[in-house]
Amino acid sequence: MRSALGSLALHKLMLDDSELPVAALEKELARLQRAVARNRAAHAADADLAYQSAVVDGAGLPRVARQFDQLTWQVRIFIGTRGLRFDDKLPLMLTEVRDLHRAIAGRDASEAERLWREKFERWVRDFMDQMAEGFDRRLWVALTNGGLYG
Repeated sequence: MRSALGSLALHKLMLDDSELPVAALEKELARLQRAVARNRAAHAADADLAYQSAVVDGAGLPRVARQFDQLTWQVRIFIGTRGLRFDDKLPLMLTEVRDLHRAIAGRDASEAERLWREKFERWVRDFMDQMAEGFDRRLWVALTNGGLYG
């Protein structure tokens, strides 16, 4: 759901003639860079989620932003309660956000959309890999990749 809501907001943001929220995005990117440089995974995750929220907020779609923020809190709770770790993924997290930022700043809508979707899909796969064996991976992949309905 977060991926789809973010994609909608990203499309609006990229296709709108108004100014991009570059300052807000760069603020969160800088936060992420500092956290990765200090090897602080929790701070990096917060900055990554804040960057995503800044993208959604910048689109000027309040209902989408509200839903996205609610789902983001659920993600935070999920990560915390499941004890999911991604310390080894910090450089990749930074690369993903830098690439996405470059596409957004360059108003390359198709590249930004591709990067956004790939980022979300990879993180879901990474989280699934950390789940207990009882997690139905085949069902999740089918649902998220359109296997059941596509």
